[in-house]
Amino acid sequence: MNSNGLVFNMLVAQEKINFGLTQLELFDYIVDMGFNNIELRREYFKDIDSEITAITKFCERNKITIFYSVPDAIFLDSGKLNPAISQYFDEAKKLKATHVKMTIGNYQEKSQLRNLKMINQQAFNFMVENDQTQQSGKINNILSFLNDTTAIGLNIGYTYDLGNFRYVGESEVTGAEVLKPYISYIHLKNVSQVHDKLVATSLDRGDIDWKQVLSRLPKDVPVALEYPSNQKVEILTDKQLIEVFGYGN
Repeated sequence: MNSNGLVFNMLVAQEKINFGLTQLELFDYIVDMGFNNIELRREYFKDIDSEITAITKFCERNKITIFYSVPDAIFLDSGKLNPAISQYFDEAKKLKATHVKMTIGNYQEKSQLRNLKMINQQAFNFMVENDQTQQSGKINNILSFLNDTTAIGLNIGYTYDLGNFRYVGESEVTGAEVLKPYISYIHLKNVSQVHDKLVATSLDRGDIDWKQVLSRLPKDVPVALEYPSNQKVEILTDKQLIEVFGYGN
């Protein structure tokens, strides 16, 4: 895969998933829009074993690159390593995913990292993302984890999510500046304040100056659009906007 390719995150097609379509049934729709990198979301599988088999065959025939998003934390609330990680990694291997993403969870000290050595033996790039929780979404918590994993030689990257910083009361600009050395993947969405709630939107509909932020981010990493939308025109417009910045070429 071209390292700076645009990625279609299945969250964009959430309405179609809610309507009953499988992720695989959306592949032709996604490819028709010019994407050949697709981020699958584990929570969207209906019959995970059979779907993984079918998706892998489709991707091999059509040269589709898979990113795998797992909505779970590396560390449980107790601080112990999540025992489901081995299952998630096995699924990623079957999918032949190039990137796998989770959140950090309850990380407090370096001693917790001793059971993560197996990450360096994986064929995919493993990453953590800033989510919308205080525990796994705050800049200092992410920086502490990444500094510690780097110090002991663990190969863990970072997915910078543009919109999620607002959910934890922090600045996406600060996040870009502080965490830039670790960024290996970028999720792009905007957010709008609707009454007392933040709502994810397309890039030009939200409150964030995403162009200013994007100018501070690396251009040699893959980028995904990540917001619910049933408007093909809106998706293609944002795709073209990102390409202007040199991504996806």
